[in-house]
Amino acid sequence: MYDYTVNFKVKVPHSINLDVSTINDGDVTVSQMKGGVRANNVNGSIKLAGLEGATEAVTINGDVDLDYTKNPNGDCRYYTLNGDINAYFLKGLQATMNFKSFNGDLYTNLKNLIS
Repeated sequence: MYDYTVNFKVKVPHSINLDVSTINDGDVTVSQMKGGVRANNVNGSIKLAGLEGATEAVTINGDVDLDYTKNPNGDCRYYTLNGDINAYFLKGLQATMNFKSFNGDLYTNLKNLIS
């Protein structure tokens, strides 16, 4: 009977650990965070840019886009059930990686970072 949309734009100190999520018909966008970021979504995308800390991004039915200004300093996890994962890191990344997507693809610049 009712149809409404609520959009939040929240500014927080960039060095805190952030936990953000949404459900149904919304995207999660986070930028310029030095602390850890955990983002969850159902039926929408996750876009994380300007990252430096450990990251977890999990969505159902959406893409996961990640762009680091400094390679992560802790464990990271990226998952989507029906979407693509687009992850961009800086040269010198030292990590053991595990990406999961049930019905999607992984795109990254890792090939260009290996010396």
